[in-house]
Amino acid sequence: FCVKYLGYSDESAARRIQAARLLRELPELETKIETGEISLSVAAQAQRFFYSEMKTQNKVYSKEQKQDILVSLENKSSREVEKELLKISPQALPQEKIRQVTDEHQVLQMILDQDLVKEFEKLKSWLSHKIPHASHQNLIREALKIANQELRKKKLGSEKTKAENPVPVTHS
Repeated sequence: FCVKYLGYSDESAARRIQAARLLRELPELETKIETGEISLSVAAQAQRFFYSEMKTQNKVYSKEQKQDILVSLENKSSREVEKELLKISPQALPQEKIRQVTDEHQVLQMILDQDLVKEFEKLKSWLSHKIPHASHQNLIREALKIANQELRKKKLGSEKTKAENPVPVTHS
């Protein structure tokens, strides 16, 4: 209905539907949406969060808990809201995934902790002479190439050692 008759995009319609579901349970939220304290996007994010928590964690928030969470989300951007919701439930981190976008390309989505980001920056620094202004893709490609070479050397080295020093056969 929202797409076909009202002319909304799929994403815009989905936001409105999610916000409407939350409004059905918390009608007082309407005023906050009207005044701009909570945007439709934030209301939809909150509703998706509550639904996801119920489905994945079997956690059901009471009306009062939802109201408290929504107060903490007032006047925040979508990114700020995402951070706030992840503080409440770190299990809600997006899942790693690879999605095909062309015949030759995929999008890789993954969550990096701060230590891994630091390691990534170190790698970028180490490779800056070889790959100046490297993209993440180029850095990952080079790191994997180096890792595979090192692992190959170790594997072949251990196989060579086994061939040079066979295990003695004992006869009983």
